Amino acid sequence: MPGKYELLTQIQAATLLGVTRDTLRNYVHAGNGPARTLIGKRYYFTRPAIRAWLDSRAIASSAGAAVGNDALATTHRVAATA
Repeated sequence: MPGKYELLTQIQAATLLGVTRDTLRNYVHAGNGPARTLIGKRYYFTRPAIRAWLDSRAIASSAGAAVGNDALATTHRVAATA
């Protein structure tokens, strides 16, 4: 039976966000990345945590629409429909 959340590895989360694993690692180590969960000795990400992180990084444009890094904004739209 599947768990409540799909657990994503660091590589899977980075791919979803359209960044390299090193970039995601740098975000996390700087305290600016998505929340992660420690299970055993490994960290995992969840889609809800990634969505929340993307939402927190959204910038309102003068037209009122959320804009930001094109890769992240595109990924967010794709992830939201998944």
